[in-house]
Amino acid sequence: MAFPPVELARTPFAGFESAGAWSESVNDTRSRLYRAFRTPDGHTLVLFEHDMSADGSSSWRAAQFEQERVNGSPARLVVLRAPSGRMVSSLTWTEGRRSYELWLDGNDARHPAGPQLLALAAALPRSVPACPNEAPVAPPRLGPDGMPEIGPIPAVLTGAEVAAALEKSGKSCK
Repeated sequence: MAFPPVELARTPFAGFESAGAWSESVNDTRSRLYRAFRTPDGHTLVLFEHDMSADGSSSWRAAQFEQERVNGSPARLVVLRAPSGRMVSSLTWTEGRRSYELWLDGNDARHPAGPQLLALAAALPRSVPACPNEAPVAPPRLGPDGMPEIGPIPAVLTGAEVAAALEKSGKSCK
C-alpha cells in the first residue's frame, strides 16, 4: 500500500472475523484499501479507506447531504434497498485527505444499522497521510447551481510523468 491504513487492533473491528482485504490503484498508486469482516450476528461489514494524498486525487461533497458527524467531520448515512428487499447501510466521511466508507449488509426498522456504523466510525484512530507535507488542494470552483465546475478533462498521467512534474516543480510529498 502507498499509505499506512488505520490500525484496527484497539477498535471494535478487532473482535470481528476477517473476511479478506483487497486494494485498488488510482493512477498506478495503491491508495485504496477495502477490509471485509463478519460480525458476530452474521452480517458483512466493509471498511474502505482512500488516501488521496498518496495519489494526488481530490473529492468534493455536498454539505446539505451530510447530516451526521464522525469525530467532528461531516458524514452521510444512507440505506440502500434492492427490489428483492435486501438492504445495505452506508456511512461515508472524509478526515483530512483520507476518505472512508463503512458498509453493512442489512437494516430494518427494528434494528437500524446507523448507530452501529456511527459508533464503529467514531472508534477509528486518526489517519496518518501518505504525504503529510503535500501542498494544500485548491477548493473546487462552484458554478451557479452550487455544483463544482468541471473544466476540460485532463489526460491521465503515468506515475513517472507525475514524478517528473513534481521534480521539475521542486515539490514533493516527502
